[in-house]
Amino acid sequence: MCLIITSENKIRPEKADRSLAVCFRKEDPIFRTIGFETNYIYNVCFPSGAIAGNHYHKNKREIFHCPFGQSVMVVLENPETTERKTIILSNGLRSKFIGLIYIKPGIAHAVRNLSSQDSSLIVFSNIEEHDPMDDYFYKVI
Repeated sequence: MCLIITSENKIRPEKADRSLAVCFRKEDPIFRTIGFETNYIYNVCFPSGAIAGNHYHKNKREIFHCPFGQSVMVVLENPETTERKTIILSNGLRSKFIGLIYIKPGIAHAVRNLSSQDSSLIVFSNIEEHDPMDDYFYKVI
């Protein structure tokens, strides 16, 4: 249904007010294993409590990353089996690792902003631009 990927957060002790999270390196073994090639990276912004998604793709593969200090709930469902999974994606500034979620084609997904302020989700995609012909509505939340 999905794969949760962790990447090391490069915390530099001499700079306690910031950290550097390398959320994607195409040479990382996990990306070679899943055969993921990034062709498009975009940022989805939505207000507190808002829901985005409620769809699936037949061709598009995505990796979701939630920036530091924000929190989103990702709900996934397999339309064929109705198997569901809920994941809270939240990355803290001083966390040792950051989390990403790889969503396979055919898996319906929706996200809800759990933060008290506007939030965003960075999406890595294997397909350039948005293809409305590969966007199938499916109510998840």
